[in-house]
Amino acid sequence: MPSARQILVIDDHEKIGRLYKMLLKRSVWSDVKIDHALTLDDALEMLSSAPYDLILIDNRMPPHFDVRPALHDLGARNIDTPIILCTGLIPDDFGSAEEDQWIDEVWEKDDVDGAFLADKLTRRFGEPANRRVA
Repeated sequence: MPSARQILVIDDHEKIGRLYKMLLKRSVWSDVKIDHALTLDDALEMLSSAPYDLILIDNRMPPHFDVRPALHDLGARNIDTPIILCTGLIPDDFGSAEEDQWIDEVWEKDDVDGAFLADKLTRRFGEPANRRVA
């Protein structure tokens, strides 16, 4: 059986990582492993020591408070993991900067609930290996 998917959440709000874990625990994706980095430096360290299937990143991450420098730092380390911008504030000029091309998808945090998250993961990865009815 394939190993569980691994997701890295990069968000300076600790509750966001716990929220994703809770939502997935109650879904068909209950075996997903979620790591949470509160800072970009922590995320870069985690990415250097473990492979991830997906990165969920907030737009306003210290020390930059704009996702583009963070994306640049990820790109400079040749991080090729798919990146989802999951934010409460989508930049008005999103799509105009070179770094924006590294974003695979954009989610508004207000849209994220258990069904949304399970649907997005199923669309991206197919049916979970350890499928159970929620």
